[in-house]
Amino acid sequence: MVSIARTAVLSSARPKALRFPRPNADLIEITCAQLYLSRRKTDLKLFLAQSSARQVPSPHHARRRLDQGRCLGGYRNGRPALHHPPGGPSMTTRLPAVAKDIVVQECKPEFFADCAIVFSGLDADVAGEIEAAFRAADLAVFSNAKNYRRDPLVPLIVPYVNSSHLAIVPQQQAAHSPPLKKGFIVTNANCSTTGCVIPLSALEKAFGPIDTLLITTMQAISGAGYPGVPGLDILDNVVPHIGGEEEKMEWEMLKILGGIVKQDDGSRAFDMHARTPLRVSASCNRVPVIDGHTACVSIRFARRPPPSPQQVREALASFTCDAQTLGCPSAPRHIISVHEEADRPQPRLDRYHQDGAGVSVGRIRQCPVLDIKFVVLSNNVSIGAATSSIINAELAVLKGIYDEHESLRKASSEYLAIHRGRYGPAGRSRTLYIQMIQWSRVTLDS
Repeated sequence: MVSIARTAVLSSARPKALRFPRPNADLIEITCAQLYLSRRKTDLKLFLAQSSARQVPSPHHARRRLDQGRCLGGYRNGRPALHHPPGGPSMTTRLPAVAKDIVVQECKPEFFADCAIVFSGLDADVAGEIEAAFRAADLAVFSNAKNYRRDPLVPLIVPYVNSSHLAIVPQQQAAHSPPLKKGFIVTNANCSTTGCVIPLSALEKAFGPIDTLLITTMQAISGAGYPGVPGLDILDNVVPHIGGEEEKMEWEMLKILGGIVKQDDGSRAFDMHARTPLRVSASCNRVPVIDGHTACVSIRFARRPPPSPQQVREALASFTCDAQTLGCPSAPRHIISVHEEADRPQPRLDRYHQDGAGVSVGRIRQCPVLDIKFVVLSNNVSIGAATSSIINAELAVLKGIYDEHESLRKASSEYLAIHRGRYGPAGRSRTLYIQMIQWSRVTLDS
């Protein structure tokens, strides 16, 4: 699935310098960066899960270099695809020197026994079985794949919106056979859902429930993966269909914006916004833009009278969330940027707001059919993908859902201070805890 533009490790120690062999001519597609926290030491453990290799190179199959602190996980048709990452065709820059020695490892828990946290961006064809195996091995799995989003015990988290849903994790662990002490799965949402639900959450927080929601998306071609939509289909064109996308948006909105309720037997369940029913209608289109999903949104509030456009602007601009108040290092300072210009936001101008970790909202005005309408833009390869998983992991640690290491909470602030000094005060310093490494700019809508 995912282009990882932000990578992280929950550790107070600085990662060691890494040594890597030169890439050869074999090509593989890196689809996601995933990180582990070592149980026995504070090395960086980077795991790139790769679900479809163009070739399965042989020279490095036997190499396992976990002691170097970084490794790749590769998977193809039940076989490991072991290799180091080349500067593949989807990258716009040369492979960073720090990444040239990463060796691919098979996606099996036994090869990562000294790890604790997994970020999964595997393709849906293989993610279900592999993620379940890592959870059963008592590893915490933060997934960008779609396989477990509908599971009634798996939280579907957009980090600025519903971190309270992490409270269902202990019930997920208890329901597993055998019960788990540390293993669990947390998923993040579809990239188009993520960008839209952030301002909606801000408005529900300020003005109460929304009861009707109409969304029309204009989604970037990077969402289709590499090589993406055929050139003759997307050039000078808009494709008014993205398979399964509309259904995912309509369903995911309910789970994310809904709450958690206690049932008669004392267990917890997602209420799917049932206390105040929400009707959602989505229309999804593929447009010839490289990165950045745009959506035109119209909403009706349950309350009467509805808020004015100016009240909506103020509520969006002042929005804060748990990711900020708890001190998640990867959370941006300003989540929602509100534009006053008549022609903003635009993908080319605004997709890198807060290094892609925030969203931009503009054209806020009254809707003659519903109450309020606006345009929202989000970076589908950042907050719509890996960045969400990383902040979800930070939230799990800071909320005590995952607290194997007592030093984790203070480690984040200590390491953040180190990297602010090294990289300056802007976006990269807020990533956990390494300068951004761009493996691939491509993500799948999953």
